[in-house]
Amino acid sequence: MAEHQRAGPKKARDSTVVMNRYSVKSYHSTTVENAATHMDARGRPAALPGRSIVSIRISIRCDCETIGPMLELAILGFLAEGALPGHELRRRVSHLTGYTRPVSDGSLYPAINRLAKAGLLERRADPQAGGARYVLSLTEAGRTEMLDRLRKPADHEITDHTRFYTVLSFLSLLPDAAERHAVLRRRLQFLEEPASFFYDGERPVRAEEVADPYRRGMMLTARATSRAERAWIREELGETPPENP
Repeated sequence: MAEHQRAGPKKARDSTVVMNRYSVKSYHSTTVENAATHMDARGRPAALPGRSIVSIRISIRCDCETIGPMLELAILGFLAEGALPGHELRRRVSHLTGYTRPVSDGSLYPAINRLAKAGLLERRADPQAGGARYVLSLTEAGRTEMLDRLRKPADHEITDHTRFYTVLSFLSLLPDAAERHAVLRRRLQFLEEPASFFYDGERPVRAEEVADPYRRGMMLTARATSRAERAWIREELGETPPENP
């Protein structure tokens, strides 16, 4: 039985050690948070022990490229359900994704500004709230963009469970059931591939083979989660589950 809870890249001083073969990309870097706190006197990224300035910049670029689209999708998805004041949108996005990565004003509002500049959402003053408060609403171009993103998620948006949950949160907005099912089938195909947190060469290690009780617990929990998700997807697709899932 595959252990399907995916682990992210493990931060290391040297090349990243990846505990599963489905991570989008391994990279030699520090985290964005660490990079932000290591600046020189002029406010530029400073090299850390064992890490170059180039690697810090790579980390920042990778973080923006992978997190930004999901944040934008969450913004577009919530606005597709109706116009919202900025503070209410922030609250909803934080509830959706904040349990894994807190949503800061420094990431949310630049994302809103990007979408507004691209003509995907509109911002107007909220006379009832007063002051600098405003209401956000989706444009037709924004709705088209949101549907395109839901229709064709990137591979890592299928394989990474946190990103996939963002897609899943708004998948019902796709009007065509066949398109919704196509996304679910991609996820199911991924979940059915043999995988583990740990490997013996190229062979995935099963939970029953692991002596460490904490690793075993982690793998058994992931297995149960994977089984439940696969059962739900098959039910949604109207498929009969295999006899030995």
